[in-house]
Amino acid sequence: MKTIHYFLSACVCICIAACSSDTEQKQEPEDPCRDFDYEQEFVFHYGDLHSERLAYMGMDRPADSYNYPAYPGMDEWATFKTSDEMTAIQQVPDCLLSKMSTQAVIQAVWELPMCGSFFIFTDGYFQISIDACIIRYNAFHELTKREDAGVALLERLTVVDPLTLTSQFESQVLELLLSRDVFLSQLNESEKRKIVEITLDHDDKRYAAWKDSDFNSYFFIITRPAAWILIGKTMFSAGYEPFMKAYNANDGLKDFVDGQMPNLNNPNKRTDYLYLEFVYGNIPQLIIDYAKKFIYD
Repeated sequence: MKTIHYFLSACVCICIAACSSDTEQKQEPEDPCRDFDYEQEFVFHYGDLHSERLAYMGMDRPADSYNYPAYPGMDEWATFKTSDEMTAIQQVPDCLLSKMSTQAVIQAVWELPMCGSFFIFTDGYFQISIDACIIRYNAFHELTKREDAGVALLERLTVVDPLTLTSQFESQVLELLLSRDVFLSQLNESEKRKIVEITLDHDDKRYAAWKDSDFNSYFFIITRPAAWILIGKTMFSAGYEPFMKAYNANDGLKDFVDGQMPNLNNPNKRTDYLYLEFVYGNIPQLIIDYAKKFIYD
C-alpha cells in the first residue's frame, strides 16, 4: 500500500513539475529575431490601425518591415510609466535592424509609434527635432549608415500623397530626413533638382487645398516649413550659385536654412520656427523664387 502511495505521489510531483515547466516556457519572452511572416504579423497585431498611414505613403509596405509591439491607444502602451520605457519600445532589435532593407528601415521610421509628437512638443524647431530623432531612435540612426538612403528617401518623396488631412507627420518627417546633409550628399545634381521640383509641387498643392480651409493655419504650421527647409537645404547642398549669394547676404535666410534657434527680439534673425509672418518674413517666398529658377537652370 505504501508502495502505491509513494508511486502516486511521485506521479503527482512529476505532473506538477511538467506543468510548471510548461508555464515557465510560455512566460519566456518571444525571440524578436525569429523568422516570421511580416505581412501576416502586421495584420494580426494592428488590423486597420495604420490603414490611412499606409495608404498615403503611395507604395507597398516593405516585406521585411518591423512590427512595433505597442502603439499609443493600445492596452500595452498604457503600462508604460516613463519616457524611457516609451523610448525603449520604439527601438528596433539590432539583430533585425542590420538585416532589414533600406526601405524597411524607412518604414520603421514611418511607423514609429510617437512619430508626430516630436514636432508637437518641440514648438516647431523642425531641424532640431529631426536631428534629435536621429540620435535617439536607432531606426533613424541606421539610415545614416545606409549609402542608398538618399535614393530610397527620394523614391518615397516621389510617390507620397502630400494632401492627406488626417496625419501629416510622416510626410513631414520624410521631407526633414531628406534635408539632412548625410542623405543629400549621396545624390547627384539631377536628383537634387528632382527633389526641389517635387517639393515645390507638394507645397503648391497644399497651399491650394488649404488656403481657404478652417485648418489653414494648422496645416501651414505642420507641413509647409518642412518643405521650405528641404528646398533650401537641397539648393545649398547643390551649391546653386544665385541661392548661395542670397544665403551669404541674408542673415534671415541663413538662419532658416541652418536651423538656428529663434530670436524674436531681432527681426533680422528669422529662424526655423512656427509659421508666423513676423518670424519668417519673406524667407519662404525667397526660397520658392530661387527654387523655381533652380529647377530650370
